[in-house]
Amino acid sequence: MTKLRCSACGRPVKAFMECLGVIVCSKCGEGFELSNDEMTEADRWKAIWAGKIRAAQLVRKFSIDGVQRERIRYGNEFPDWTIDEYRETCHDCGVKLDQYHVAGCDVEVCPVCGGQLISCDCR
Repeated sequence: MTKLRCSACGRPVKAFMECLGVIVCSKCGEGFELSNDEMTEADRWKAIWAGKIRAAQLVRKFSIDGVQRERIRYGNEFPDWTIDEYRETCHDCGVKLDQYHVAGCDVEVCPVCGGQLISCDCR
């Protein structure tokens, strides 16, 4: 990301909000949109993926054989693992501990069979 300064406080802006093309000052919380000239392709993809992670948090259940099943959050996949055995973020989709995985993540576990959700036969 290019070195931008907050229009409100003048400090460097570091953090993305979770929507495309909007950043927020990490110090004062002032948010503003970036023009296309100010965003790199990597910045755009970071913003898009942050939006996917945010959207994944809204889907808490899904239906398997007509029964609503609670999704398993990152860090809760294997009950015999301690939290120290998990990375800070999922290696596949990038969610943080205790967040729901992004659709299609190869780490998400099926709540019925305990297998890899993207390849099990339960759905």
